[in-house]
Amino acid sequence: MAYKPFQIFLNSQEIEGFTSARLSRKKADLTGTFSCDIFFNFLPESPVVVEALRGADVSVYVGGHLAFFGALDKRTGKGRGKSGSGNEVSTSFGSGSYTVSLSARGRTKYLVDSSHQHPTGLMKKPKTREVAEALLQAFDVELDWQAEDVELERVTFRDGITVVHELQRLGNENGQFVYETRDGKLRVTDSTVGNGEPLVLGQNILHFNADQTEEHERSYLVVKGQRTATEVWGKDAILQVIKEARNSGIDKRIPFIIQHYGDAKPESLERRLKFEADKRRSQSLRVSVKVFHVQQTNSEPWDIGMLHYVEIPPEGIFNDMEVIELEYELDAQGELSTTLTLAPPPSPKQTSGIEQAPQTDSIGKQRRNQLGVSGMDIWEPADLEFSPSFEAPTVIEGTDYLGGIKIDVPPLKLPPTQA
Repeated sequence: MAYKPFQIFLNSQEIEGFTSARLSRKKADLTGTFSCDIFFNFLPESPVVVEALRGADVSVYVGGHLAFFGALDKRTGKGRGKSGSGNEVSTSFGSGSYTVSLSARGRTKYLVDSSHQHPTGLMKKPKTREVAEALLQAFDVELDWQAEDVELERVTFRDGITVVHELQRLGNENGQFVYETRDGKLRVTDSTVGNGEPLVLGQNILHFNADQTEEHERSYLVVKGQRTATEVWGKDAILQVIKEARNSGIDKRIPFIIQHYGDAKPESLERRLKFEADKRRSQSLRVSVKVFHVQQTNSEPWDIGMLHYVEIPPEGIFNDMEVIELEYELDAQGELSTTLTLAPPPSPKQTSGIEQAPQTDSIGKQRRNQLGVSGMDIWEPADLEFSPSFEAPTVIEGTDYLGGIKIDVPPLKLPPTQA
């Protein structure tokens, strides 16, 4: 069955006559964005596009697949009537022009705009999924859970804080990514969500742009926190627990210390270290490609969170990469372009019950050997070397090795005992 390349529906009514459109979804943003212009080469005598009222449902289909589901944020109408001369006022509506501009965000926009509605602001011994469900309960947003369900000691919601900030705090503390799906659900994941077709320069990549930066990555990560579990008492509850990880992909010493506010169990600190390292690597190594088609060759849609093998020989890229941004753009000439932004995927883990998508690193190594490529191995996966957890000393004298950094400090002096 043949589908239109790009279709827009407002409250289930298809809209015709749009002259430009843009749809963007990003893993780093909780919600996607959509905008379009509808042009009339005359000035209408009665209301047009009457379905386009703020709050209306917006659905966008690309190649017959749902690519966006949201709600209309804004409608702007701009017109130009027939020019008169002197004091003459034109009453002709049959000339001039009129443009309706629409902008929308995904269904999760209500989580961005709204404060949380939890009745008490406190949850004792919940799991992460239970926390997310509690935050979503007052809103018409479905949860797509694809992550480990981590057991927590307690969660305190800040009064008046938006739902998106509480969700992102939950994700940061527990190594989970939070973003919107094509059908307007809230996805929580700690891995990629499926495999896509290979992206190879000269086959299905039309243009590319590859960026590598040292701005975000750190060679040495330290997470510090305290035990908050009710069964932990005395000294064990007071002392800070510290865990370190070294990134083998960075030669220079660039340390970074992170404060962990949840219960500082060793597995919690290690999960946080892995998440921080993965996030910084994703920010440091990115490839943007414009592909030939609006969907994959097997007719499946492009989507964020998908794992693709990417081959761009001039940049030494023969690696698995995850789609972190997706954009469709329809220009005034009616040409529809598809741009994917990819980055290294989250590193494999053993703790999650979600099946990890199979890696295709062996394909990249075979292709490197076939082409005789050497160097540019910065795109290869970096290893994290975790240290055992240890406690910060209560009394500091002479020198302290905190986070592997030698610090010279004077002896600690205590005040005299009061009589």
